[in-house]
Amino acid sequence: MINHKGLVDRQRYHIRVEGLLPKSWYSHMEASKIKIEYDQGNRPITNLLINVVDQAALRGILVTLWDLNLNLVSINRMEDLLEGDGGCKDENDN
Repeated sequence: MINHKGLVDRQRYHIRVEGLLPKSWYSHMEASKIKIEYDQGNRPITNLLINVVDQAALRGILVTLWDLNLNLVSINRMEDLLEGDGGCKDENDN
């Protein structure tokens, strides 16, 4: 999306998938944060906070997650890049 200054606005999404994203894929995800949490059944849930330039880039990330056999739990668009981390904090965040 092009903003009023002619620059590309990146959109932020919080994606949650069942399972563990292999660390070798971290750099391919365009993620500003990646956090692993565990559900009530002690199953891993990978949280990704990603910034993408358009829907095609988002689709590419979703296809990659599907190719890695990670089931989508949720995806939420963050309306404002200043809105926070969508609950996707690193263990080092206090």
